[in-house]
Amino acid sequence: MQQLQLFPNLTEVVDMCISYFCPRLVLLFMLLPVCAKAVELKVYGDLVSEPCEVNLKTSELLVEFYSIASRSFYLYPRSNPQRFEIALENCDIDLAKTVSVSFSGDEDPLQPGLLAVTGKAEGIAIGLETEQGEQLEINRGKARFTLQKGSTLLNLRAYLQASKENIEKHTIKEGEFNAVATFNLTYD
Repeated sequence: MQQLQLFPNLTEVVDMCISYFCPRLVLLFMLLPVCAKAVELKVYGDLVSEPCEVNLKTSELLVEFYSIASRSFYLYPRSNPQRFEIALENCDIDLAKTVSVSFSGDEDPLQPGLLAVTGKAEGIAIGLETEQGEQLEINRGKARFTLQKGSTLLNLRAYLQASKENIEKHTIKEGEFNAVATFNLTYD
């Protein structure tokens, strides 16, 4: 039985390819610059100095609500707030006097301005506020703080809130939940 050999000698195949294709590729590459067009590249930016540094321990914050009975929302639609803080260091008040903090994330469809949760729990959302109770709406609210020379703490609170619709229909569902928001700092 005879075996069909497509490439009996690999060296011959390589030599054939080089002798056939290389001259044609050189010719093709010689023609390409004739068709080329010059493109202008514009680069610009703005180098700034930030008045404060975010403490690395608060660059990723974790707010824990622990266990809350789902039936408590039928009596009190809002949980007790959990405190958290954003720590700023090395603040230079010659560069800025105030800082505004805002939060971005997925907004709850039933409770505009509140952060939507994911997981097994349903009918609740997370609200954010200042220590004085000023609401910080997700994706549009902001709170202004006065900077202190050196270190400044931005004291904030998070709370859970059940939607009016879920309270009326008794459809608050228990289970684990989580949410992610990004804080943004703007210096003035």
